[in-house]
Amino acid sequence: MISLEDGRLSVSKGELLLDISNFFSAINDIETNQISSIIASLNTEKFADFLNKLNREFKQLLQTVNLFKDRSFNNKIDRIIKVISLKIAQVLKAEQVTFFIVDCERQELWSKNAIGLNQELISIRIPFNTGIAGYVASTGRSVNIPDPYTDPRFNRKIDLETGFRTKNILCLPIFNSQQEVFAVAQILNKIGDIPFDREDEQKFFLLTKSLGVILETSILYIQQISTSRGEKD
Repeated sequence: MISLEDGRLSVSKGELLLDISNFFSAINDIETNQISSIIASLNTEKFADFLNKLNREFKQLLQTVNLFKDRSFNNKIDRIIKVISLKIAQVLKAEQVTFFIVDCERQELWSKNAIGLNQELISIRIPFNTGIAGYVASTGRSVNIPDPYTDPRFNRKIDLETGFRTKNILCLPIFNSQQEVFAVAQILNKIGDIPFDREDEQKFFLLTKSLGVILETSILYIQQISTSRGEKD
């Protein structure tokens, strides 16, 4: 997609997306697959810069605009989170990245963007104190596990229920503005059946630390919708 002025090329949609100040004006009229194509072309450094700028712009936007009332915008953000997850998996040469949200009220974790064997979104809910993600959420510590089936913290039930085979795990906490763990980023299965190394850990931290505001806002939106439905009922 391009913009023309007096019949001449002025700016491409890709440039609009990389210029984060114009990102939100473009987001509502661009398809998710186009966003995916643009993000997929970025190298690791440019992608990290994109996420940092996106996070800052999103934080500023929240101070002036009530996005909670715009369901279509929030749905678009959810799809962009999915695209970003696929890009992170591509950068680290892994099969899948999933974000688990900490639900303190229900004392459980629920998946934000888990993908099933047929590439469809699936919902995973686990008790707060179980599994690798539960350990990271409760302790705030990162873990890198070469073989989860030898780790007593690993919850095999999810593999059994989804048909997915977990070969190795890299799992990091995501902190909110109060420095509380409110989400967990989990990447699975390094391509080539080799464990994640120290460089992978550093890249994963770099690429996930900028998603805090975006994820937190998406969660607040879901909570507000849930509360509104409760009040109507």
